[in-house]
Amino acid sequence: MYEVNESVRRKVDEARRRAIRINRRMRKRADVQITGTITGIACGRSDYESRLDSLGIGHQSWEYVTGRRMDPRLVFAHPDILRKCPQSSLYYRGMSALSLKHVSRIFA
Repeated sequence: MYEVNESVRRKVDEARRRAIRINRRMRKRADVQITGTITGIACGRSDYESRLDSLGIGHQSWEYVTGRRMDPRLVFAHPDILRKCPQSSLYYRGMSALSLKHVSRIFA
């Protein structure tokens, strides 16, 4: 087992923190780009409302999102959006793993 000098340990920890910060900034930029692409796709509320059940969207969830004036395209995946912008699937998968606190920051 190696004895690690405290100075080296601090440098490694700082490099790790810096890498994490850079990674977060890059992901945030990617989120901004993909949300712009998603909102640019013509898919209105009526495209969702007529198919909530077949899209797997609960009526209570729909009311919650639309009642807060959130753009449903940024919360609920729609087949038309996924067809026109396949990379949006990564955005939606990421959204499903976010905490409520983080999601509220996105829509603030």
